[in-house]
Amino acid sequence: MTSRSFSSVIQELHPELLVPIALFYLILRGLDTIEDDMTISLEEKDPLLRNFDTYTEKEGWSYDGNGPNEKDRELLVQWENVTEEFRKVKPAYREIIKDITNKMGNGMADFCANAEYNANGVDTVSDYDLYCHYVAGLVGNGLTRLFVESGLANQALMQRPQLQESMGLFLQKTNIIRDIREDFDDKRRFWPKEIWSKHVDKFEDLFDPKNQEAALNCSSEMVLNSLNHADQCLFYLAGLKEQSVFNFAAIPQSMAIATLELVFRNPNIFKKNVKITKGEACRIMMQSTQNLKLVCEVFRQFTRKIHKKNTPRDPNFLKISIACGKVSHPVAILSFVCRTNVLTSTPDRAIHRIHLPVARPQDHHRSTSSQRPTTTIPRRSQEQGDCEGGENGYLYFTYLSSPPQDTANSRSLPPGSRHGHALRHISDHGMLCSTIISPLCVESHTNPQEQFGTAYMFGARFDIAFQELRKGNPFKPSNAKDAASAIRDHDHGEL
Repeated sequence: MTSRSFSSVIQELHPELLVPIALFYLILRGLDTIEDDMTISLEEKDPLLRNFDTYTEKEGWSYDGNGPNEKDRELLVQWENVTEEFRKVKPAYREIIKDITNKMGNGMADFCANAEYNANGVDTVSDYDLYCHYVAGLVGNGLTRLFVESGLANQALMQRPQLQESMGLFLQKTNIIRDIREDFDDKRRFWPKEIWSKHVDKFEDLFDPKNQEAALNCSSEMVLNSLNHADQCLFYLAGLKEQSVFNFAAIPQSMAIATLELVFRNPNIFKKNVKITKGEACRIMMQSTQNLKLVCEVFRQFTRKIHKKNTPRDPNFLKISIACGKVSHPVAILSFVCRTNVLTSTPDRAIHRIHLPVARPQDHHRSTSSQRPTTTIPRRSQEQGDCEGGENGYLYFTYLSSPPQDTANSRSLPPGSRHGHALRHISDHGMLCSTIISPLCVESHTNPQEQFGTAYMFGARFDIAFQELRKGNPFKPSNAKDAASAIRDHDHGEL
């Protein structure tokens, strides 16, 4: 393998996907080796890129035209080993890999044939996004198709192309920021002129120590551009069912957010290639191979560090702060809440259903939607199981929200009460955490411990509910005053 990081995660993949994804990686690495090599003339490079998908099955084909310093030239010299193994892969997987290779090769060729790109590098942010789409976004699409074809990911991911795209773009854009010095030395420019021209007159000025502050502001804007994809990656990860597939996708994303924090306002990126330490990398890998909640914690940790390093002197200070907050929002809820639907609504009450992914021993991760629809849907559709990922065993909570008139009364709760603020928040925003459990409907294939554990995480007060039930009172308080009274009766003051 030509990459130590990908080598480790690929070897741990589910047997169904280990060989197809390993070959997919090698084929795209070979394509990228040709595209990156500046010693190959355009006349020779163009047909190689456009026809590279045919070489995946062409017996006996190899290529030795790379420059002597191209680190992966040996892969193309011994290409017959790749084609021999590729012909053994299932036809469905071969078609996906060839299709992505064809699209990527033609996209790369279009950029190489662009005279302005060759002279000045990437010009606009749109061109930058398009380039990253060809070299990385298509990889996200191809991997998703392989995951779904194998049955190890939720089919709903195929209807979320923006999530697939973000998985690739987040990695690629982070690497482009990190490799700025190496690319500059190799006479490659991927930072869009639309961004760097705001800070310096010439691209070379970024590397002049006299322009360090301007260079750091420019790099901050590049980090902002990459950070805008981070939350989409978390939503994508929630759609992966099988543990090894989740690990394969989650580890690079966690490494990317850690790298993004490392390069943020770091002047060393203009002097050398910087990398996270091996110890930090091991820690991140261990944390990212557990579950989605811990991956979210990794993202939370590093976005907070980015936010802490952010400075008001930066022209994009406010935008970066907002982007960090944008990542923190799904981090706070994504481990539990996948989608919220309003089933019925009346002037004084509404029944809400929150879909929570429930992990089985063999399925640690469940699908989610990147959108939280609020449109009214009929009950019948839920019974038919037409929700995305419904076949995967969701845990459904149906609860009654407080009547609108309670909202004003809730503001009179005792300010010293430990739950006063929470109750006001519940009444104002219709959150799940009711002090006394409303009529609760659980539809699940999971065990009771998982059901009650999830309810408890959302703040359900079983102790109060049981005590009230023993008194013969099965209903929730009719107003905020009664709710506060129930808390005072059952809470322990020493806590």
